[in-house]
Amino acid sequence: MRVLDLSTMLVGPYTTQILADLGADVIKVESAAGDPMRHVGPMRNPGMGGIFLTANRGKRSLVLDLKAKGAAAVILRMSEQCDVFVHNMRSRAAKRLGIEYERVRQVNPRIIYCGITGYGEGGPYAGRPAYDDTIQAAAGMAYLESFVAGEPRYSPSDIADKVSGLYAAIGILAALTERERSGQGHKVSTPMFESMAAFVLMEHLYAAAFQPPLSPPYYERTVSKERRPYPTKDGFISVAIYTDRHWSRFFEVVGRRDLAVDPRFCDLSARSKHYDELYALITGYFASKTTREWLDIFADEDVPAMPVNSTEDLLRDPHLQAVRFFESIDHPTEGAVLRVGNPIHIDPYDGGSSELADGLGASGEEVLAELGWSAESIAELLSSGVVKLPRHSAQER
Repeated sequence: MRVLDLSTMLVGPYTTQILADLGADVIKVESAAGDPMRHVGPMRNPGMGGIFLTANRGKRSLVLDLKAKGAAAVILRMSEQCDVFVHNMRSRAAKRLGIEYERVRQVNPRIIYCGITGYGEGGPYAGRPAYDDTIQAAAGMAYLESFVAGEPRYSPSDIADKVSGLYAAIGILAALTERERSGQGHKVSTPMFESMAAFVLMEHLYAAAFQPPLSPPYYERTVSKERRPYPTKDGFISVAIYTDRHWSRFFEVVGRRDLAVDPRFCDLSARSKHYDELYALITGYFASKTTREWLDIFADEDVPAMPVNSTEDLLRDPHLQAVRFFESIDHPTEGAVLRVGNPIHIDPYDGGSSELADGLGASGEEVLAELGWSAESIAELLSSGVVKLPRHSAQER
């Protein structure tokens, strides 16, 4: 499967990174400045930042000036030989450049065309610019953080980008499956606002699922300010005591069997009305033992419990090491680079490309030649400025 990827930042590149991990040949079309994420964070060489390396692994880069005369013709000719077309520009920008769905479909009726926009067409927000922060705010995510933080806060992860990217990848794969039946291409639309709203309201629609609503639309347990990792004698522990049996055994362990028959905590329905009281009540008991002691206790009781890992801890986590989640690869220009594993395992399929992110425009000539451009045609594109080669080859770096 060949993917033509005109996306930038994180939402689109995350979509196509998932497809690359599953074996797709992803051709990443960039401007002369490159995807802005190339320039974010520490790096060994200009334009090869760590986030970019992770979100664009397994893709081949082609530099193309989309605003130049003749650029749309290049994109349309490339589209003829691609299965999937992905971008995250606004609809009017795609139309202005001459690469909207209707144009692309004319040259390839079987194309799966995915446009990731901030807001869906037909609504009053259509056409507005959008980034992860504004979508978190618009979709209620920042508001939910106020239950714990006391004021709206963004999640310390680009969650709106990644959730929207997942929805886009799912939509693309579904459309490809339908194409196998019908032979026809499809337009896949995955607006970020609607994607994130669906994600947030999965549990937080809550009693508003009934009309009229039985209570405000938020799930009390997840917004409880007392729902947090518990301090132990030497650190913190995360534990999900949930079933009646789990709670009964926990109350027994801490010497409070009386709480197991307390009308506030005796069953799931009662506990759901008293989460704040319950979580506040049990917090103090964890300080009596070390994290390891509690982990052993909960392991014996088959209660889900884990230590609180830092992002640095993940890099040496024994489970991730055992399942070979990380792979160190020698990048042709960046040296040793750590690659995050694909969490999707399809037995006996062994996964997609193990390659890392391409240098800006490094595969331009190769891609064009592969798609049928002659050496003379490529030279014309280069001389006109429509296509550009990288400033320095891998050998010169």
